[in-house]
Amino acid sequence: MSNDLRTPFAPILNSGRLPRIAAAAAGRAPPRRENVARSLNFIACPADCCQYERGSPMNIVIGAVVVIVCVISGYLMAHGILGVLFQPSEFIVIGGAAVGSLIIGTPMPVVKEIVSGLLGHITGKTIKHGDSLTTLQVLHELAATMRKEGKLALEPHLENPEGSSIFGKLGSHHRIMEVLADGLRMVTMDTDPAQLSEMMDKDLETREEELVEPAEALSHVADALPGLGIVAAVLGIINTMNSIGGDSAAVGEHVAAALVGTFLGVLLAYGFLGPMAQILKRIALNEIALLRAAATGVMMIAEEANPLVVCEAARRSIPEEMRPKFAEMETLLRG
Repeated sequence: MSNDLRTPFAPILNSGRLPRIAAAAAGRAPPRRENVARSLNFIACPADCCQYERGSPMNIVIGAVVVIVCVISGYLMAHGILGVLFQPSEFIVIGGAAVGSLIIGTPMPVVKEIVSGLLGHITGKTIKHGDSLTTLQVLHELAATMRKEGKLALEPHLENPEGSSIFGKLGSHHRIMEVLADGLRMVTMDTDPAQLSEMMDKDLETREEELVEPAEALSHVADALPGLGIVAAVLGIINTMNSIGGDSAAVGEHVAAALVGTFLGVLLAYGFLGPMAQILKRIALNEIALLRAAATGVMMIAEEANPLVVCEAARRSIPEEMRPKFAEMETLLRG
């Protein structure tokens, strides 16, 4: 893998402790270090995966207010006339063209993901610290069930994850549920760990591409907004040309209105839609990191590790800001 990827388990794998702990818990000989490293290699995560959401949901509101107040205040301090900035026709041209271009180039499910992602950020319905604990709790129950009752005991839960008493704890996080269910289904089929690692790696890559689509789509619209502002400005200049020879004040008003289009295009791109695309990207990276933690747990279950070791391996793959303390996790699991 490329050098810009880092493996959260590198210190553990190099020391050889984790595979030996897992092997001892399963009552068998420790596996070769390089085999375990290869099996866990798919959890290597780009540095971007650790960009967990740091701000509160109110950041989007506070930031928007700061942008608007500062821009308008600076304009008024330069003795600008506020009414000149209110050009409904420019808003319609730029806004309508932006929405239309988004619809043309983006599948409707992705458009819905953009809306739901931003609304989820505002209402606080994104990945949180508690979701990390819930994922670890589900992993512990799955590992304990398989350890006590065997692989066949997992089949009822895998056949209907939504109705499972274990998977049901994940609530609306269906992607995490799918990664766990699909991976454990392969475990119950006695899939070779190397093959399981490869399949899960490809699954995660596909899911990552899907998760970042909304952010990329909104980013493309943000990149296009300055150009759409120029379109609105050109239309305004065309209108101005029709007024040549008339009152000079009217010509000046038309020119000012045309320039507002360029202003709005740049402001909306860099002041609003660009940052909103970054929000969607962070939301996606949050979920990607938790999916990788779930996949790590599946690989440890495949190694027949102790349930607590399974959860500890998954916990250490969660970025620090969302990672529960070991004592916190242990209290929950033993409670």
